[in-house]
Amino acid sequence: MSPQPASATTNRAPLKKNHRSFIAGDEIICEGDSGDEAYLILSGRVEICKGMRTCSPKTIAVLGKGDVVGELALIDAHTRSASVIALEDTTVSVLPRREFEDRAAAMDPLLRAVYGVTVKRLRHVLEHGRGLNTYGSMSNWRT
Repeated sequence: MSPQPASATTNRAPLKKNHRSFIAGDEIICEGDSGDEAYLILSGRVEICKGMRTCSPKTIAVLGKGDVVGELALIDAHTRSASVIALEDTTVSVLPRREFEDRAAAMDPLLRAVYGVTVKRLRHVLEHGRGLNTYGSMSNWRT
């Protein structure tokens, strides 16, 4: 079997080398803000929280290396659905909206529609709190 050229095996280029570092306690994303970037966690751990500015914030997940945060706002252009706090020193690779949109435009239209519906349903669950008891937390949804 002869090796296939890289373009035949994948059409995804790596993220541009735009890294950002945060120290423990830094707020990476603030719930309710507009979102123009998503972040791929390269090292460290973060906490995803709802209601950080209320008297009863709720931790939804703790994520780490290889996880992505901030993607919902890029997909559906709504405000940030949760806050993201660095639990330890954390380095991320930044995915700007423009690069995300370029990559999304290259996607199969059917897959793009499936992602859109999935995000709409996930936002509904996050905003109304339904479904979290069934799954315990979003961290159980990881693949």
